[in-house]
Amino acid sequence: MADNEDFTAELDRLIAERRRFLEARQLPRLKEQFQIFQSGIKSIVGILVRKSLIKEDPYKHEQKISEVSLPPSGPVVETERIDQIGLRLSELENQVDFVCDLYQFSLDFLTLSRIKGLADLVGYVEWDKLTEISANVNSRLIAELGAKVKQGGDTLSAGIFQDAQNQLVKAGGEILRLLRDVSTYLRESYKRAARSHLFSGLALSADALDAKRSEAMKLLKGRFAAIVTSNPSAAAELASGDARPSFYPELLGEILEEDYGAEGEARLRDVIERLRVSEERTTKRVEQPLRSLLLESIGHLGAAGIPLESAAHKIGDNYHAYTTRRVPLAERVRRWLRKLLHARGAGEPIEIQIVDPTTSAKRSEELDVKAYLERIERRCRVFASFSATETPAFRKLQASPEEQIFKLISLNIDDLHEIASKLPALDTFFKAAASDQERASARGMKLEISAIKTAIMKANQKKHEYLSRKEELEQMRRLGVQGNPG
Repeated sequence: MADNEDFTAELDRLIAERRRFLEARQLPRLKEQFQIFQSGIKSIVGILVRKSLIKEDPYKHEQKISEVSLPPSGPVVETERIDQIGLRLSELENQVDFVCDLYQFSLDFLTLSRIKGLADLVGYVEWDKLTEISANVNSRLIAELGAKVKQGGDTLSAGIFQDAQNQLVKAGGEILRLLRDVSTYLRESYKRAARSHLFSGLALSADALDAKRSEAMKLLKGRFAAIVTSNPSAAAELASGDARPSFYPELLGEILEEDYGAEGEARLRDVIERLRVSEERTTKRVEQPLRSLLLESIGHLGAAGIPLESAAHKIGDNYHAYTTRRVPLAERVRRWLRKLLHARGAGEPIEIQIVDPTTSAKRSEELDVKAYLERIERRCRVFASFSATETPAFRKLQASPEEQIFKLISLNIDDLHEIASKLPALDTFFKAAASDQERASARGMKLEISAIKTAIMKANQKKHEYLSRKEELEQMRRLGVQGNPG
């Protein structure tokens, strides 16, 4: 079958088509997914360091990396387990940084050995099986640390850890899928070169294949050694981007089965199907109407209305209790002077401490609670309109241009995020301001804060999925693959 001109021509065409497809669409996406993976690793490491569950590696920036290599993954001594997992995570972060910052995501650079290294790096921790009974040492130790984060009462850190884990699972799965696509191209390209340079004149029947397989492999190995030393262009084709050509018995064995085996015809058809850039299969993945992703994002924002309204009621009650409580004369004077400095009709301002969720840095901010509650009320009315899907207003929104809907989503996410960033500080302020007797009656907002953050996260996910799908569709159109995004 290797001498079949029709098959060879079809193989060459599909390999070239697959190369264009990978370079235009898959490799940029591979780099993008590695950057998402990098972000997830940094979030996990950052949370564990801030919670003092692991120590920051003092030698982190002194490591010199020239190629991807896995950190240790064997058992650790019980007394050193925390130190060791901290060092392993630091090394993993460095390796992923190296890939994102210095790796070339091109078919001239990526080789089968590098593809395997990247796949091993992504699978170093089983993020989708992060349990305290995992057989994977690293997964088990990180799961134990993650459990401490989630049980520590800091819902923000617990949420960041969980979001980062979900991000690593999703990005890791997509990276492995893309690496398989690249690996398919590299394997079939190598086999095409091997057919051309190693298999000419080799005569085998299906019946004799098993008996003469070892002899055939010895012959191929001898031809390989001779060609590598005498034919530089053939050697370059067989190197497939590596510094020197590699002899892959597994791939040469596939050629023997495909070209001389009893099931050769079926195997060759499988090769063709693996290489084919299927417009139907590619288009199907992006055919979900883009507009529906935006409307799903709107729906998640609408879901924030109820917890936001509940939080506003609690803030109002706590603020009333705060402003009507008995306080010393000096405190009343300070509050009176502070109120004089603000506009007539404004509420009594309070000073809150806002904590940056990423750096844990604190900053003071003076907040007019009355104006803040009015802002929440306006936002709740907007979110209520997002939830009322049968109203003329919502139908008008559905019919709006995608750009307009996207802008509306972005503005509302930003505003909701700014509102939500003050809720934990207000919760802390009112509890701290209450006396021991009053503290039990102060109305906490942890459930509302968690629900609002979940709504923001889900709305953001759909917004970013919309952007990703839109970019994917544009790349497909540049390739001449037509889809109907809706």
